[in-house]
Amino acid sequence: NAMHRQDPIGLRLGDVAVGDPRAVDDVDGAAADHLEPLAFELEQTDGDVAALWRAKAEDKGVALNVDFDPALSGFVEGDAVRLRQVLNNLVSNALKFTAEGEVRIAVQAVEDGRAVFRVSDTGVGFDAEQKSRIFTRFQQADGSITRRYGGTGLGLAISTALVDLMGGALDCDSTPGEGAAFWFEIALPPAEPVAAEAVAPADTIDVAATPPRILLADGHPPNRKGGEVML
Repeated sequence: NAMHRQDPIGLRLGDVAVGDPRAVDDVDGAAADHLEPLAFELEQTDGDVAALWRAKAEDKGVALNVDFDPALSGFVEGDAVRLRQVLNNLVSNALKFTAEGEVRIAVQAVEDGRAVFRVSDTGVGFDAEQKSRIFTRFQQADGSITRRYGGTGLGLAISTALVDLMGGALDCDSTPGEGAAFWFEIALPPAEPVAAEAVAPADTIDVAATPPRILLADGHPPNRKGGEVML
């Protein structure tokens, strides 16, 4: 039953950040299709997102903090892959535009088995006129943004489509020079715990005599950095 499949560990770091143009066709197809609900641990997913971006935050001298509501501990039912894509993209965006201070990921339980996700930063921010454009494809808050920070202007538009697919709405607020916050609310009802799939024991290997080698190949630098951190 798709409702009770566990979130595979291998998916935790395998997602391409949705701001990457390579993800456009795949995400468009997914948004036009259907959700794939499964039982997963929300706190683990939230922590995985933070772990993926912590090295980049440290490199910039920016704190990456997480506020997780204990009421959401345990298993919930939802599309963990799409949720992770949205959070990865929002954190990536926040770090891109924050030179000092912090980026914060907050997850709060609300009534009727729903949760609010909020990613805030102390970065450059934007005004109301710029806000009217940032959710549109191939648009940045300002033309100079692309020249200074890079990016395609796809990430927030794709995140909006994914949040819509999950039954929520992505919104934001900001004051120029004082940072920005993006948030959305979706249904994540409690789910029955799912045991991890048993892995067949491998043949015994003398690691000291034969050091293991790992090939990590990915065209997206933040993904490679996150893989290094987890390994």
